[in-house]
Formats: sequence, structure tokens, C-alpha cells
Amino acid sequence: MNKITPQLLDRYVRGQCSAEEAGQVLDWLATPEGEQYLADQLQKDLSQFTHEPVILPETPHATHQLNQIREKIMGVPKSLLPAFLGVGTG
Repeated sequence: MNKITPQLLDRYVRGQCSAEEAGQVLDWLATPEGEQYLADQLQKDLSQFTHEPVILPETPHATHQLNQIREKIMGVPKSLLPAFLGVGTG
């Protein structure tokens, strides 16, 4: 897998990466490192709305919802993921 750079993640979020790059980002986001990146980014984003750190609890309900989202995304063929997620094709 190619290294996931901040620039690639930014292009992914903006819908400006190719279908192949989008697939690489999605594969990386499914790794422990990618999951930690998402958790850190969410924490950072949420902290912008409050002056105190936001602690995200790990509850069975939240875990269940995350697993449902993963199942839906992983159930879509990779070739259709960019359209499914609304990202550009290049």
C-alpha cells in the first residue's frame, strides 16, 4: 500500500482524488492506524466547539453503529466506492 499523506487525505475529503487513490485511502482507514487517525481528527474537530477536551465514550451502541457503517461501506464493490461516497474520479 502506498503511504497515505496529508495531501492525499485532503484531496480525498475534497473529492479530488482518483478512484484508485480513494480505494487506497479507504483501505488505510480500515487499519488500526487509520482508525486512530479518524478518532484523533474527530476529537480535534469536536474540541473546536468547546473549550474542554471532548472524551468520546466507547459504548456498545457506538461500536455497533460504527460496525454497521463499516459493513455498508465494505459491502460496496471497490469500483463503486468513489460514487457511493461522493468522491471525484480524478
